[in-house]
Amino acid sequence: MRTLLLSIAALLLAAPPAAAVPSGSVRVLECTPALEESERSVTFEGRMRPIARTVTMALRFTLKARSADDAGWRRLHAEGFDVWLQSEPGVRRYIYAKTVRNLLAPAAYRATVRFRWLDAAGRVIARSSAVSATCAQPDLRADLVLRGIDAQPLPDPGLRRYEVLLENAGAGGSGASVLRLDVPGRPLATATVAPLAAGESRAVSVVAPACAPGDALVATADAAGQVEEADEDANAVEVACPASGPSAAGAAGAVQGTAPEPAVTE
Repeated sequence: MRTLLLSIAALLLAAPPAAAVPSGSVRVLECTPALEESERSVTFEGRMRPIARTVTMALRFTLKARSADDAGWRRLHAEGFDVWLQSEPGVRRYIYAKTVRNLLAPAAYRATVRFRWLDAAGRVIARSSAVSATCAQPDLRADLVLRGIDAQPLPDPGLRRYEVLLENAGAGGSGASVLRLDVPGRPLATATVAPLAAGESRAVSVVAPACAPGDALVATADAAGQVEEADEDANAVEVACPASGPSAAGAAGAVQGTAPEPAVTE
């Protein structure tokens, strides 16, 4: 038995050590959402360590993005990406960070990193890859949306007090703005709207000529273009002339929007 144990021990000592499994990692070092495009950024950090026979290491970042209109992740071109970045010979740890600025929103960004380990002759002895976590870039602008119009009688039968329900459906606060009400065949009427916080709704009163049954009444938010919004094409609502008194008007009206193509630079 002793001889057998000694033989097993000798075999274990003689066996070559198991080869280290090549591995690399990537993380989102910093993700900075902002209202201004120039202030939005993401920094990815790739890390790798040498394995047996490694002399140099190299990694390559690929940037990908996805917006609400994308079926999946799509590759983006950015300065310094999609090129091999090689370490100095003999380093014990290789860390490289890449930053992308001027990100568009709303969108999400991530990086795929490929890793290579090279020997003294420059031959690739191992490969690996990793995908980073996601950096979300929300649209932090305001978005003024009209939700309905009611009409209240006034002592003058030729006038009405129209209550226009206005909501800021965006992620950021709005500044002051102007609401315009168009009554067919009558002069335009406007009202000043105080700033609205994100998610806040307010009934805005506008005194204007009485509309006639069947008239198409049009209200326009931010009529003077003072507020930078996430959706600039959804500021108007058209409803049938509401009867005097509370009503549930406001279900009518069409909203249209556009989504810009992301453009990213280093």
